[in-house]
Amino acid sequence: MNLEKLKDTARKFEQKEDWRKAIEVYQKVLQAFEAGQDSTPDLALYNRVGDLYLKVNDAGSAVSAYERAVELYAEQGFANNAIALCGKILRVSPGRVQTYLQLAQLHARKNVVFEAKKNLIEYLERMNSAGQRDEALQAVKRFADQFATSEDIRLMLAELLRAASRGAEAREQLEKLATELEAR
Repeated sequence: MNLEKLKDTARKFEQKEDWRKAIEVYQKVLQAFEAGQDSTPDLALYNRVGDLYLKVNDAGSAVSAYERAVELYAEQGFANNAIALCGKILRVSPGRVQTYLQLAQLHARKNVVFEAKKNLIEYLERMNSAGQRDEALQAVKRFADQFATSEDIRLMLAELLRAASRGAEAREQLEKLATELEAR
């Protein structure tokens, strides 16, 4: 299967505004990539397929395509592309709470602590509103462990735990922070 020919075919369908056929052909290209048949995948195709799904009013499939692109961009170290797609996901589907956690992780990898904190707080507030505070705090603890070198994130977690009347857990986070600082 010649992937370049498939991409050309899909582009022709796009030019004819036959969005569904374009999606169908692009999906074959993406399946080939997922199966390991393409050594240099075009990650932008996931974004393009997502955009095409929006043209046919299929927001759920669009978000799925964008989310897969976020995963792949993040895996390959393209945090800015992943962050941009997270923004797109939230414009299409503002209720995607996990996207805020993803954004926090991406910003933390870039060491943009302010944005990481902002997205973590948004994630926590939305999860709390959904009655999932415990699950959210566990996710933030894992996040803090993942970015253990960020004093600000660990301190923020301790403050959030204290505000949630979880003094023992807040102390535990402060002890982890102290241990990390001593190790440095």
